[in-house]
Amino acid sequence: MDAAGPEAPLSFVDGCHPSCAGRPAHGWIKRGATVELKFDHGRTRITINGALSWPDRTLIHREEIITSAAMIRLFADLEARHPEAAEIAVVLDNARYNRSREIEAWLDRPGRRLKLIYLPPCAPKLHLIERFWHVMKRKVLFNKAYAKFALFKQAFDAFFERLNEHEADLASLITDRFHLIGQPDAGIPSA
Repeated sequence: MDAAGPEAPLSFVDGCHPSCAGRPAHGWIKRGATVELKFDHGRTRITINGALSWPDRTLIHREEIITSAAMIRLFADLEARHPEAAEIAVVLDNARYNRSREIEAWLDRPGRRLKLIYLPPCAPKLHLIERFWHVMKRKVLFNKAYAKFALFKQAFDAFFERLNEHEADLASLITDRFHLIGQPDAGIPSA
């Protein structure tokens, strides 16, 4: 992470599947009062596939079902974004579509510049894009309900269009500092 920059791009790649349902998160309620958060059944959702660039915290995203073909399209977007880079490091989880034969075949083609780095199983805290998804959900879903799926989708579109308004939140949450269990005072500068 320390070496990441324009010459050595680093991206964290993962998908997110927010459901169109109310998500109670926090708030003050007067004692004895009842507050209702109306929501849909939650069976409708959008699927967002994204690549978070480090250290600038910019995002490439696609809204589509995540398959091997969708991952290849996202990887092609990453290569197009960094035309001068000799190698692009991509951190991702062990989802089946991230380890498919189609992706291996695509990576073996001449001219591919991606280096895939797989996280250990069950390590979402090391995956910086998970922190991005948390900010997104906090801004779009927490304590909100959308009467129609179109409004739900519109709220996500607006979030991505005005992503620059959330720079302070992203900068404070998406950092290269990790806490090691058993070392309370150790905030390691990078993992």
